[in-house]
Order: sequence, then structure tokens, then C-alpha cells
Amino acid sequence: MRTSASALCLISASISTAFCLQCTVCSLTLQDGKWDNNNAIFKRNSGWGIMEGIPFCLGINRSCSSPDEVCGYLHLVTTKYDNTQEVIIKRDCMKPEDCNLRDSLTTPVMKFSYATTCCDTDQCRPPSPILPKENHTMNGVRCPGCYTPERGDCASRHAMQCRGEETHCIDFHQHTHFGTVVFNARGCASKNVCKGNGLLSMLSKPESLEQIICSNSSITETLPVGNFLWCPFCHDYNVKNCTDVLLMCAPEENVCLLEKTRTMYDGREDVEITKRCGKSIECSRAGSIRSATKTIYMNTTCCAHNVCQPPLPALPPPSEDENGFTCPACFVPNSDRCLGRSNLKCTGNEERCIHYMKTEMQEISAVTESLHGCTTSEICDAGSGTIYARGHYHKTIKTEVMCSRAGGWKAPLCTILLSMIVTFIVLTLVSSW
Repeated sequence: MRTSASALCLISASISTAFCLQCTVCSLTLQDGKWDNNNAIFKRNSGWGIMEGIPFCLGINRSCSSPDEVCGYLHLVTTKYDNTQEVIIKRDCMKPEDCNLRDSLTTPVMKFSYATTCCDTDQCRPPSPILPKENHTMNGVRCPGCYTPERGDCASRHAMQCRGEETHCIDFHQHTHFGTVVFNARGCASKNVCKGNGLLSMLSKPESLEQIICSNSSITETLPVGNFLWCPFCHDYNVKNCTDVLLMCAPEENVCLLEKTRTMYDGREDVEITKRCGKSIECSRAGSIRSATKTIYMNTTCCAHNVCQPPLPALPPPSEDENGFTCPACFVPNSDRCLGRSNLKCTGNEERCIHYMKTEMQEISAVTESLHGCTTSEICDAGSGTIYARGHYHKTIKTEVMCSRAGGWKAPLCTILLSMIVTFIVLTLVSSW
């Protein structure tokens, strides 16, 4: 079909002023950091080189099908949920309306970013395309989001919050020539992706076909918003040994979280590192939880985009400076009730009293510890939470936090001053009678 079209083009060129360009046709694919020439038809005559820091392919020249076509250059990057990438470099005849594009589309499992350039003389070499920059700013558009590796449409139970220039909703299908579904996905796309079938006619691989169906305008769905965030999960007592496994977060979790905890009890000190999904309210959890016999120092850092790695947090330094507040204190390692409380003098930034209960559940066993003592406001504000067993984190941990104002000399002093002021006013009124 292509050869017949080219012949017609040459015939039309001989009887009119119209002519078809001669363009280089070739492609390259980069997977796992290695370039492989991916042009089955012209593989024998093709090669590749480097231009402006980006590989380009060297193929053979052939006539375009239409006088309207120009020589095009496509650079496509597919980023999967685990941040692995596939890069495609392709040169071919291209329609002028497909030139000089910079677009992207995002689904819960992968993101496509591509750019094109063109030139309009025989055997010309288009300049290297510049891919669109990453933009994590939400633009207010919400689209149904889902993916499935099975036959049939995926059901969207949550909406994606679109970012950057992706203001259109898309329905993406990939299937083989025999109709077998590879996967379906729904998500967000920039407007040029939705022009017909976009550039997919150039992108299709021999073993698969791809189709995109787009909404013609922005759509705000009534579905609840899901974050579709992928985060590393691990738990260990040494950050260097914390091997990550990537998992999709629950829809309500919106950050990747790294928590460092140091526990001192019974002459022993343990430091734990936990990476997991979390909520943004947890990002400010830093400070200490302290009873007379057990002290816990913790700090948490977060990041809010896919497969990001939060920086390692620094633990708050211990303080022995008493601040005038006191709290009832006790600790029991194997009960949910802590009796026999004594008054504990708070130090540093500890201005709240806490009842902290932690339950670790693993298979059919559960261990609970209970602590009363002093704490910082940030830990109270972050509140209770549950970490579910996922990946390498084999236990579910539930924490309950109940806080109250600390007592001490500051509160009684205020009461005394208020009493003195009231007494002075009463005496003044009585003397005036």
C-alpha cells in the first residue's frame, strides 16, 4: 500500500509542480539503558549516532506518500510506575500538523511524553525534539483513573487530579493484532494527544496496536479523588538495608513517607527506618514521647510525586531542660492499661500530656503497649494511625494518640494572678462605697 502510494506520488510529481520529499525512515528503542535498532524492514541498512546529546537513527531514504508530508523526528519516553523507562526515537514522513508537538498523557501505571520536529527538504535531518518538562502542579481538571491488564474496560472508582498541561480525559487501549487485550487504562492527557489517534500510527509496534479515545473538552467527574501514588515500602533497623518494594497507595494516601524512630527502654536503644505511603498530616510528626522509663524520638519526611524518595530525617536532639510542665507518667510493655502513674517533669518542647497506645498485629498474634507521659504538639496534631502489612512490612501497626494540656506551675500562676486582680477590683469597689 505504501509503495503504491509513493508511486502515485511520483507520477503526480511528473505531471504537476507537486513532488514528494525523500525522507530517512528508521527507529531506535532504548530499554534498560541499551539502544537497539528496532526497524525490522530496514535493519540491514540502518544504524545510529549521537546528535545534540540524543541518539538518532540512520536508515534508508524513501519517498513520502503525499506531497503534503515532510520529514519528521519523534522522541517518545514511556515512564512506568516504577520509574523504569522505554525511549523510542523514530524518523519518518509526517503530516505537517503533527510537527513541533510537545505533549504527554498520564495513567495510573505509566506516563507518555513525546515531542516532534520536522524539516521540509529532501533527506533533511530534523533537529532533536525537546520533551515537555515535568509539571506536578494540579490544574483543577479531574478525570476517571484506572488500569487493568485484562480483557474489557477498566472500572473507574476514583478520579485522577490532572497536572500541568494535561486538561483532557483519555481512554487508552493496547491490544494485539488478534484482538487480545494487553491492558486498558484511563487518565489525563494534553490536548494534541486527542487529535484523531494522535501519533499512535507511528508508535505502534509489530506485535501490538494502540488506541486512544479522548474527551473533546475538560471533564470534572463526581467520583471521589484518588491519588494513584506509587511509593517504596520497607522496614528495617538500618537504612542501608531497607530494600524497597513499590506498591500503589490507598486512594486517600497522598505522600510517600519516610519515618525514623529511636526508642530507648531498659538500657537498650533501637533505631527503625520505615518507608511507606501516608497522609500529608503525618509529615509534621516530629518530636518525642516520654515516660519515666521509655522514650521515643521520631521524625518524618515526605514527598508527593510518584516513586519519590523522601530525604532521611534527622531526629530531634534530647533535652534535659525542664520547662515547668508536668504530666502523669507510666509505661507497660504488654497491656493496654497503664496504672500507678507518677508525675513526670517535661523537658524541651514537651508541652502536652499523651496517652500513647501501640498494637502490633502479625498473623494471629497481637502485642500492645501503653504509655502515659510528656510529648510535643506535632505528635498530637498528627494523631492516630494504622500501618497495614504490605510488601516487606509484615506486621500491621495501630497507634492511638490521646493528648491533653500539661499541668505545672504555669497554670497555677495564672490562677493566682487572676485571683489577685479580682481581689484588688473588689477591694477598690468596697472602699469607694
